Amino acid sequence: MVYMGLTVHGFPNASFTYTVGGRVILTNIPTVIDMQVDIIVDMITKLGKESARSIEADAGAEEAWMRILDIPVHGSLLKYTAGWSNKGVK
Repeated sequence: MVYMGLTVHGFPNASFTYTVGGRVILTNIPTVIDMQVDIIVDMITKLGKESARSIEADAGAEEAWMRILDIPVHGSLLKYTAGWSNKGVK
């Protein structure tokens, strides 16, 4: 699981771009990566301003984010296909 496709609970200060949890497969890849990098830079900037040492996704926020991502899939055939975007579910 990931939160916003950017961070993972249990891995403080780790940030990712272009992940499954961001549902980026259905988007314009360079635009999404650019937006994600902007968010990561904003997170790092905020850490510095608040003199914080780390940032980490909350497990509950990850679960809520994954439920949000599943909403558009319910009305499509995507949920019946096996692939990396849906964890290989058949």
